[in-house]
Amino acid sequence: MRFALFPVLAALAILSSCQQNQTHEKPLTPVKAAPAEIVSTASDSRYSANISPETQVNAAFRIGGYVASLRTTGGREIQAGDVVARGDVLATLRQSDFVNKVKEAEAHLAQARAGLEAARSQSAEAAAASQKAQLDFGRAKNLFASQSLTKNDYDAAKANADVSQARVAAAQAQAQSIQAQIDGAEQMVQEAQIALEDSELKAPLGGVVLKKAIQAGSLAGPGTLAFVLADTRSVKATLGVPDTLVASVHTGAELGVTTEAVPDTVFPGRVTDVSPAADPKSRVFDVEVTIPNQEGRLKAGMIATVTVKGARNRAEVLAIPLTAVVRSPKNPDRYAVFVLAGAEPRYAAQIRDVRLGATFGNSIVVMEGLKKGERVITAGATIVADGEAVQLIP
Repeated sequence: MRFALFPVLAALAILSSCQQNQTHEKPLTPVKAAPAEIVSTASDSRYSANISPETQVNAAFRIGGYVASLRTTGGREIQAGDVVARGDVLATLRQSDFVNKVKEAEAHLAQARAGLEAARSQSAEAAAASQKAQLDFGRAKNLFASQSLTKNDYDAAKANADVSQARVAAAQAQAQSIQAQIDGAEQMVQEAQIALEDSELKAPLGGVVLKKAIQAGSLAGPGTLAFVLADTRSVKATLGVPDTLVASVHTGAELGVTTEAVPDTVFPGRVTDVSPAADPKSRVFDVEVTIPNQEGRLKAGMIATVTVKGARNRAEVLAIPLTAVVRSPKNPDRYAVFVLAGAEPRYAAQIRDVRLGATFGNSIVVMEGLKKGERVITAGATIVADGEAVQLIP
């Protein structure tokens, strides 16, 4: 009986080992793939673009204070999406703080002006007394020269003339000092009046409120964002194109713009700006297309599609999706792709260096390293390793 148990125990050990191997087997990495295809770069290309306002500004208070009220529209406070005209008062800070400062500055100015009048009057009196003292000193000088006046009387006349002249200089200096105070008070009044005007935040342009960032009763600091306003009577679509199509999107060129939000409608746009240099990472040129939007059908933030006509006399080339391209592990300055090898359901990812050409749309030309029909991994290429088993998913 003891020997009969050995085959049973051995079978159980083998079965347990198989179950453990099956339990710990690494699942296959799911990937998507697409074949390398021959395409013509002369065909029209479509590019994704972002819709943004032609003009957009941030409205903020120049000064700080408590928000007393917001503009009301239809019995409610202003909200994002409301339309405002240039100069409309969007929000108001507590007025009493600034009115009191204006009154204080005006009172200080009035006091300084009254002081100036008194100083001018004193200066005039001092000037008249000085003029009389100078005449008296002149006569005393003549009398003293003819020995008709004593030395004490001569010295008294001279001292009186000198003192009266010093009083004139002091009165003039006081008047100048008070004038400087008036100038400062006038500046204070002007600044207080400007602050009072700035306590009302006015719309710098007519357009749509994209964002409201303050509430009544909140404390707004100088420069704190209150509203974002945009003029959407015309909008911009920004996209990137390769160098092979830069000639087709020169300034003034007309391009059609579509969006899923407004189906079956092609909006006519015109190229208004082309970047003078390509982005060093994406190797594409930024292009700005301006689109009339008087009816407001295009909204800021929408995703649009811009159709660019292909260049003439372009040859057919082998191309793959941009998402298939990775850095070469052998040479960081070169690029590679993962090619599917094997058969369903178990494929292997094999790394292969390639030489790339120009991009167009969401594809890139392959100059060397691939053949037509070879399938490259387009989703999951950054998480697989050379020779790794993968599972192809639709």
